[in-house]
Amino acid sequence: MKRKQRKLLRQLKKKYDRQKRRVMKKFKLPADQARELSFIKKAYYGEVNYIN
Repeated sequence: MKRKQRKLLRQLKKKYDRQKRRVMKKFKLPADQARELSFIKKAYYGEVNYIN
């Protein structure tokens, strides 16, 4: 069971890493800003259109 959980966590992490890169490219962000998951989710789902 633990192996399966670890596998799922790894998949999630990969998914968010991909999203983070996409967001960073889109908004030309520094990595530390893009690392925030809530921000990524918002940007990913289009709730954030621009950054000052």
